[in-house]
Amino acid sequence: MSVQSSVQKLWTLISKGIKSMAQLIYAQLKDKRKGMNWKADHVFLYKTAQSTPVIKINEIKKKIYRYYEILLISFYFFLFGFLKLKLEIE
Repeated sequence: MSVQSSVQKLWTLISKGIKSMAQLIYAQLKDKRKGMNWKADHVFLYKTAQSTPVIKINEIKKKIYRYYEILLISFYFFLFGFLKLKLEIE
């Protein structure tokens, strides 16, 4: 297996992870609009008897970017470790 195909498979997994995270957040927001009670770590959605749900879009963006940064940093550490191992084998 070449390094290029390994990196390509890893990148596919990372992009699928980001897509599934976005779908999860969207599904939770969709449920909230139907009146379900849901609150995430840094995303504050609330509904009172007299008001409609208030969504802080910037907080949602920060959460997505935070997960993206974690995945990107993990990818770099994995790539660095993989290349170091590849060089030690050769």
